[in-house]
Amino acid sequence: MVVFPAGWVPPRVGPGALSSEKLYARVTDRKAGAVETVLPSQQTGTGPGKSPNDPEHHRVHPRGGVIGQLFLVVGAWLLYSMGRSFSGQDVTAAVKRGQEILRLDDDLGFGFVLNVNHWALQHGLLAVPLSMAYASLHYIVTPLVLVWLWRRHPSKYLTALLSLMVMSAIGLVIFITLPVAPPRLLPGFAWMDMLRVWSNYGWWGAGASAPRGMEQLTNQYAAVPSLHVGWAVWCAWAWHRNGGTFARRFGWLYPTGVAITVVLTGNHYVLDVATGLLVAFIACFFTPRVLDRWQSFRTARRHRAPAGTTASVGADTVELPDSGSSSEPEGALVNASMLVKPAD
Repeated sequence: MVVFPAGWVPPRVGPGALSSEKLYARVTDRKAGAVETVLPSQQTGTGPGKSPNDPEHHRVHPRGGVIGQLFLVVGAWLLYSMGRSFSGQDVTAAVKRGQEILRLDDDLGFGFVLNVNHWALQHGLLAVPLSMAYASLHYIVTPLVLVWLWRRHPSKYLTALLSLMVMSAIGLVIFITLPVAPPRLLPGFAWMDMLRVWSNYGWWGAGASAPRGMEQLTNQYAAVPSLHVGWAVWCAWAWHRNGGTFARRFGWLYPTGVAITVVLTGNHYVLDVATGLLVAFIACFFTPRVLDRWQSFRTARRHRAPAGTTASVGADTVELPDSGSSSEPEGALVNASMLVKPAD
């Protein structure tokens, strides 16, 4: 006996409709005749209740493969690094902005951070790990998260990568238009450069967190926003969306630790941390939503077809009835092979 779900109507089925694969056709727009066809082999759910169009169900990598993505990521990083080099031209204005931000930090009650900076500087067991973390983590953890997304969650990789690029682009625009000197480079203030003091214990140079001898290749007047914090927030966001229970619960400890590190080492203000959080929120909140709308628009255009045409996958063909021949509600899910299966 064949049971027809309430509200479903059988489509007109062509000669080649019977097959070992069940063909599902979702009528998304009865008036326009737009349809989407999905085979169960493309689904990971247990039935029609699980959306077959959920991107998580498709393990499809972006075009270009590994080599293409390497070129894309490395190219974006080189452009970002070149852009940063243009943001340190007006040192006087950068120092003045830094002094204003530091005074604002003090007015907000964060003047005690200077005392913590001096205290941490005197304890090598704390200062050296903090310096190592500042000089290396964003170069290591961020690419590893991208690799993890590529291998384990390829459907989420492109959205995460574009969010990271959008955040970096926003930061780059601010670096170029409004350069700001970090606390350690402000004359007349007592902030100490932790990485400079402990540079003999690491690979970083005395002038920046870049490797020793390459200090001139990095711009030191790009304190606002703190993209160390922004990229760390992006990592935690990716773990929260796609990771397991442990990553979702404890992943946010990473940006918290990075925020403490960038302030105590004298490289960023407390307000830098806030701006880094803001830039990360803008990129991670709006980029996926814009991409979803764009992909929905493209899908609707690609699958739009006149009423009365057929939707085919392999040997299975389902002919959609005209809009005036059925009272089927929009969005109904039709299982063609179930409807044509003979009763036992």
